[in-house]
Amino acid sequence: MAATEEKATHSRFDSAASVRREATAEVAQDWSLPPVSDRRGGVDDQLPVKKAAVPSVILPEPSSTASAKDGQDPTFSSTFLRIGNNYPSLTATRLPIPVLVIVFRITMLFVFVGIPVMLRAQTSHPLDPLSAAEISVAVATVRAAGATPEVRDGMRFVEVVLSEPDKNVVALADAYFFPPFQPSLLPRTKGGAVIPTKLPPRRARLVVYNKKSNETSIWIVELSEVHAATRGGHHRGKVISSQVVRDVQPPMDAVEYAECEAVVKDYPPFREAMKKRGIEDMDLVMVDAWCLGYHSEADAPSHRLAKPLIFCRTESDCPMENGYARPVEGIYVLVDMQNMVVIEFEDRKLVPLPPADPLRNYTPGETRGGVDRSDIKPLHISQPEGPSFRVNGHYIEWQKWNFRIGFTPREGLVIHSVAYVDGSRGRRPIAHRLSFVEMVVPYGDPNDPHYRKNAFDAGEDGLGKNAHSLKKDGKIEAEVKLTGILSLGALQPGEFRKYGTTIAPGLYAPVHQHFFVARMDMAVDCKPGEAYNQVVEVDVKVEEPGKNNVHNNAFYTEETLLKSELVAMRDINPLSARHWIVRNTRTVNRTGQLTGYKLVPGSNCLPLAGSEAKFLRRAAFLKHNLWVTPYARDENFPGGEFPNQNPRVGEGLASWVKKNRSLEETDVVLWYVFGITHVPRLEDWPVMPVEHIGFMLQPHGFFNSSPAIDVPPGASSNDPILAWVWSYVAAVQMGQLRDRIDAATELASLARDNDRNKKIIVDEGGIGPLLKLLKEGASPEAQIAAATALYNIGTDQEGVRIIASKLAVPIVLQVLGDSPMSVQVAVVNLVARMAEMDGGVQEELGRENVVRPLVTILAMDVALDDPKGQSGPPPSIHSVIQIKKEMTRNSFGNSFSSSDGSSRGGNHRKEKEVESPEVKLRLKIGCSAALWKLARKSLLNSRKITETKALLCLAKLIEKERGELRVNCMMTVMELAAVAESNTDLRRSAFKPNSPAARAVLDQLLGLLKDESSGALLVYAIRSIGSLARTFPAKETRIIGPLVAQLGHRNADVATEAAIALGKFVCPENFNRVEHSKTILEFDGVPLLIKLLRSNDRSQKHELVLLCYLALNVGNSKALEQARALNIIEGAARSVVAQHPDLRELFARAIHHLTLYQAGAHPHRQPYAP
Repeated sequence: MAATEEKATHSRFDSAASVRREATAEVAQDWSLPPVSDRRGGVDDQLPVKKAAVPSVILPEPSSTASAKDGQDPTFSSTFLRIGNNYPSLTATRLPIPVLVIVFRITMLFVFVGIPVMLRAQTSHPLDPLSAAEISVAVATVRAAGATPEVRDGMRFVEVVLSEPDKNVVALADAYFFPPFQPSLLPRTKGGAVIPTKLPPRRARLVVYNKKSNETSIWIVELSEVHAATRGGHHRGKVISSQVVRDVQPPMDAVEYAECEAVVKDYPPFREAMKKRGIEDMDLVMVDAWCLGYHSEADAPSHRLAKPLIFCRTESDCPMENGYARPVEGIYVLVDMQNMVVIEFEDRKLVPLPPADPLRNYTPGETRGGVDRSDIKPLHISQPEGPSFRVNGHYIEWQKWNFRIGFTPREGLVIHSVAYVDGSRGRRPIAHRLSFVEMVVPYGDPNDPHYRKNAFDAGEDGLGKNAHSLKKDGKIEAEVKLTGILSLGALQPGEFRKYGTTIAPGLYAPVHQHFFVARMDMAVDCKPGEAYNQVVEVDVKVEEPGKNNVHNNAFYTEETLLKSELVAMRDINPLSARHWIVRNTRTVNRTGQLTGYKLVPGSNCLPLAGSEAKFLRRAAFLKHNLWVTPYARDENFPGGEFPNQNPRVGEGLASWVKKNRSLEETDVVLWYVFGITHVPRLEDWPVMPVEHIGFMLQPHGFFNSSPAIDVPPGASSNDPILAWVWSYVAAVQMGQLRDRIDAATELASLARDNDRNKKIIVDEGGIGPLLKLLKEGASPEAQIAAATALYNIGTDQEGVRIIASKLAVPIVLQVLGDSPMSVQVAVVNLVARMAEMDGGVQEELGRENVVRPLVTILAMDVALDDPKGQSGPPPSIHSVIQIKKEMTRNSFGNSFSSSDGSSRGGNHRKEKEVESPEVKLRLKIGCSAALWKLARKSLLNSRKITETKALLCLAKLIEKERGELRVNCMMTVMELAAVAESNTDLRRSAFKPNSPAARAVLDQLLGLLKDESSGALLVYAIRSIGSLARTFPAKETRIIGPLVAQLGHRNADVATEAAIALGKFVCPENFNRVEHSKTILEFDGVPLLIKLLRSNDRSQKHELVLLCYLALNVGNSKALEQARALNIIEGAARSVVAQHPDLRELFARAIHHLTLYQAGAHPHRQPYAP
C-alpha cells in the first residue's frame, strides 16, 4: 500500500531496513481461529480434514527476503493471515500509511459444519486461497517455462493468487464436494442432476515482472497435471496461458523498496545533500519509495520509476523512534526501479530539518513522562464452551450465516458465497463475493512533493488486512477504521501553509482524502445459474402542501429503477435519505413485495480536487459514489489491472460503463465509493486515534419479520438447556459408547419436550453426530437412541430439511438394509416422519429407492399370490403360495461385516427368526406408515411402490390383520389410488382390472364395503374406489351396487363419501359415464340419493352434483322424473351456487336437460338463471 498518510503503530525503524509499511495494524476484531480438528463434526470423524494438496516433490518455499536475481524464489508482496499451517504467515509487507482496519460487520454468524461424506480427490475448495505448496508449484512451473536462463533469472513474481473459477464450478463444489453440501441449490435439470466425479483442476494466476526486459506478463497455471519432461524435474503444474501486457507497470514489492533505499543511500550526491543538513550517519536516514503515478509523458510506463520521500531519525540506538517526525524536504530523487539506479537528482532547496518533537514517539517511556493512566480495569472475555462460530477449512458458519473466506494480496480478505439460513426457506444467497478493491488517498497540498501523493493502495501496493463482521439481524456492515502515523511535511522557520495543519514547530500535516471502493457481486435470493437481480434508487420526498398534506408533515419514498449502467452512476444525497436496494425480481415476501437487500450509505464525500487533477485520469471512478455493472469475469478493479504509472484516461470502471449495458434482471455488481476528508488535528499526533467510516447492506423485505426475534435472552451459561445440549452433542461426537448412547437418549428427550430445544440442538450441530452414531452401527441401542432423537427433531419441515441436508437419506437406506429389527423400527418411523413433513425430502427418499426395503420388510412372513405361471381361471386372493425366502435375501445388495467379526449380512436373518412377534408387528406398522407417507401426492413414489409386490402384500394384510397395521395399509392403498386418479399411465399399469394385484386390492375394498364393522376403513375404501372409477368397465355392477347401498348409510359422512365416489363414475371425464349411470338407476340409487338430500342438513354440494350428472347422462329416465329431480335441483340450486359459483353452469345444464325430457315440465316455464 504505497503512500497513504498515517504510519502504523509498533513500527520498526532500524537503519538496515527502514521499510515504512512494515507495521502490523491494530485489528479491531480477532480472527484467530481454533484448529479445525478441535471443532470438526460430521458423520464420520475418521474422514480427514481437507488440507491443501502437497506436490510430489519438494520445491523451495517462497522467500520473503531474497530477490529473484539471487536464484531463489521471489519475494511476494502479499499479505496473508495464518490459519493452522496452510498459509504463509503475515510477513513484513508494506502496509500503507495509514494502516487501516476494514471491518465488514455482517451482523454476523460463524458456524462449523463438517460432514465431509463425499470422498473425492479434491482436497481444496475451488475458492480456497493457494497454499504455500501450490504457490511454490506455480512459481516453479512458470520458471521452468522461461525461454532462456536470462528470462528465468529476470523474473520477479509480483503476485501469485488463485485464478477463481466460474460460478457454476463453485456451485457444483458446494453441492456435492464441500460444505454446505446442498444439491437442492442447483437448478433442476431434466432427468435429475448429474453428479460429477471430480471438479476441474485449480489454477493459479501469476503477475510476473521481468527486470531484464521491463515486461509484465500474466500467466495461468493449472496445478494438477504432472509433466516430468519440463525443466526442473517433476512437479504438478501446466502453463495454460501466458500474455505479455504492454505499457504497464505492476505493483512494487518489498524487495524493491529495500533495494531502492539502499541505492539512494549509496548515491554520493544524496550523501552530500544530507551532509549539508547535518546528517552523515546513513543509518538515521529512512527512504520510502513512492509509486510515481502519472502526471506527464515523463512518467510513462516505458520505465519503472519511483520517487522516494526522505525522513531522518535523531537517534540510531532507538529502534522504536518515530522517524516520520522529521521529513527531509528540498531533495528531488527519481529512481529507475528496473535497473535500480538514480536517474535524476536535484538538491533544490535547503529546508532545515524540523527540531526533534518531544511528543513524536508513542512508547510509554518517551511520552507523558513515561506514566500510563491507572484507571483502566482489566476486561477478560472467555469462552469456556469454545467459540460460537465453527470453521471447516475456509468454510465458516455462525448461527444462521455461512460463507467462505479467501485472501488476495491486492484485496486482502475476500468473502465468498454469503448466505443466510432462513428457516423453512433454507439457505438463501445474498452475495457471491465481497471485497475492497481499491483505496485512493489524494493530498490537497499543491507543493512538491505532496502533490504527487495520490496513492492507489490496492493497485500499486496491495490493500492490507481486512476484517469483516456480521450481525444477528441480517445486516452486513462494512466499517473502515483509519489509524496510523501522519505523513508530514517540513516548514521553514516562521512559515505557515494553509493546505494543512501545523503539528509541531517545523512540522505540518497536509489535508487529504481517503477513498475506498467496495465491490459487491450480489446474488440476492439467486440460486446458482440464476440472474434475477435489479437495483432501485430510493429517495424520500416531501409532499407538496395541499389536500394531501393539510398538516404539512407528509413525506413518502419514491423509487427509480436503474435500468442501465450510465443511469446507474449515482451519488449520495443525505437530504433525501437516498439509498439503493438490490431486489430479486422472481421472489416475494409474505406481503407480495420483492425481496431485497439495501445499501445504506454512511458518511461520505466526493473528491475535492478539480476535474483536471492528474490523479483523476487514473481514478475516474471517484467521480460518483455508486456504479452498477452486470457481472463480467474480467472486470475486477475500478482503476484497471495496472494503475501504476497508467497513462490511459479513465481506464477501468469509467470505461466499462460506457457500454451502457442493461441492468434489468441480471447478475449485478455494485461498486460503492466512499471516503473521508481528513483535516489533521493535533490530537492525531503522534498516532492517530481511530476514525470510522463505512456503509451497511441491510435486509429490505428479505425476511417476513425480524430475523433476530428468535435470539434467546442471554443465550449463554445462564441457559441450562444450552449447556446441556453442548455437553450432550460433545458426548455423542467424542464420548465412549455408553456415554454416547445416554447423550443421544437425552437429546431425544429434550427434542420431544418443545420446539426451542429442537432448535438449540440443530443450531449447536447436533444432527451430524447423531447421524454418525446411527450410521456406525456400534450397537442397536445406540442406533435406536440416535434415530429416536432425529425423529423428535424432525417434527416440522425445517427440521426435516436440515436432517436431509446432512445426507441422512443414504444413511437411512443403509441402516434399513443391514440392521436388527429393533433398529429398523426406529428408522422406518424416521422415514415416515421425513416423508410426511417435506415434499422435497419425500421425493429424495423415492429417488434413493427406500421403497424397496420397506416393501421387503412389510412382506416378511406374508404369503402372496404368484401372478405368474397360472392357468385356468384367475386365482382368488385366498389361493396363495409362500413367498420365496430369496425375496428377502436378494432385496438388498451387499453384505456387511461388523467390527466384532459377526455377520451383518442377510438383513440379520438369524435375529429376525427369533425376534418377538411384538417387534415384528411394530416394524410392519412403521413400514406401512412410511409407505403411506411416501405415496401421498407423489407420482414417483407411487410408481416405485406399485412396481413391487406391494399391492398384493397390502391386500393380504388388509384381509388378515387388524388394528393400526390394517389402517396404515388401507391408507397406503387410498393414497396410491388418489395419485393414479390424476395419472393415466399409473392407472393402466398398476390398477388395470385384469391384474392379480388390482383384483386382490379390489376384493378387499369390496369386502370393507360389505363389512358393517369396518368403521373408518369404510370411508377409506369408498375413497379408493372413487379414485379408481375410470379403471372399471361399463358393466361393472359388483362395485356400483355396494356403493349405492352406502348412500343409505346411517353415518352421514359415509353416505356423502359414497355420493362423491359415485360422482366420479358418472362425471364427464369418465368414458363409461352413461352405462354407470344406468347401473346406479338399476340399484335404486335415485331414491336413496333423494332421501339423503332431504335428511342431510349440511352442505348438499356432492349429492346435488351426483344428481346433476345423472340428469345429464340419463335425463329421460322415469326414476328421475318420479323423484322430481328437476324440482329438487331447481330448489337447491341458488343456495348451493351462492357458495360454489363454479357449479353454476352444471346446474343450468342439468335443469335444461331435464326440462327437455320430463313431460311434466311446462313448455313456457321460466328458464333457470342462477
